[in-house]
Amino acid sequence: MTSYLLSRLVGGLLTVLFVMSLVFALVRFSGDPVALMADPYMSEADIENLRSDLGLDDPVPVQYFRYMGNLATGDFGQSIRFREPAFDLYLERLPATLKLVLVATFISLAISIPIGLAAGMRPGGYIDRFAKTTALIGQSIPSFWLGILFIIVFAVQLSLLPTSGDSQGIKSMILPGITMSTYAIAAMVRVTRSSVLDIKDAEFVGLLWAKGLSGRTIIWRHILKNASLPILTLASLQIIGFLSGSVIVEQIFAWPGVGRLAVESVYSRDFPVIQTVVVANTALLVVINLLVDVSYAMVDPRVRLAGR
Repeated sequence: MTSYLLSRLVGGLLTVLFVMSLVFALVRFSGDPVALMADPYMSEADIENLRSDLGLDDPVPVQYFRYMGNLATGDFGQSIRFREPAFDLYLERLPATLKLVLVATFISLAISIPIGLAAGMRPGGYIDRFAKTTALIGQSIPSFWLGILFIIVFAVQLSLLPTSGDSQGIKSMILPGITMSTYAIAAMVRVTRSSVLDIKDAEFVGLLWAKGLSGRTIIWRHILKNASLPILTLASLQIIGFLSGSVIVEQIFAWPGVGRLAVESVYSRDFPVIQTVVVANTALLVVINLLVDVSYAMVDPRVRLAGR
């Protein structure tokens, strides 16, 4: 198990290094930020001085090695737009995004697992048909359209919830959280149903019924636990999707998170902030994957045995 986790850690570090190099190259193709910052009345000498102050006058290879060396010391550079350390800006916005991710994850699991479990235990029944319909609709609706619809209905017409921002606590997180989790709910219902169908007719489950254990104990402690690995895998992928896909929801609801910061930085060609967001999010996703690998071993002892 230890060697397996070490190999995953090395793979994660290589992934981060690759992403660091890739994002450095891609942002250079987006254009010159000095062209956006320069005043129309600035002279060529002033423009060159501005470019020199930003460190953009050196050849690209020199900029790359300086960038990699600074990252090795924990220096992500200074925002061109805000004139603040880029990593500090990221840390300021990260809690808002994590709050939204946690709410969306909670909504997704709290709704999808009971529905998928009930559908898998009684295939062909009313709940199963409802689950299939829900999954089909949830995976067909674009999140940007659903978010706008929620704003029109619940914020504008009914005045029940705020349209944007996070100034009203949990009320501010309801609409973006549901919008973000809709597709995830549909996918989780399908996976939970399929996993339960694979487990519920196994021999050990029949033996548990024959021994007279209560239905609740069998379903929640044995069937769901043995069906949890695919669910856990999908849940980790959904968290990753929430982190990387929060851009759309944060833009729609003016949520002050990392996704909105990334969009603002792209518009202003703020290279250091763009690079910081991508690299830091990649490192965060690597950590999440490692935690999921550890949780596999906690849920299923066969994973521990296989890793020895």
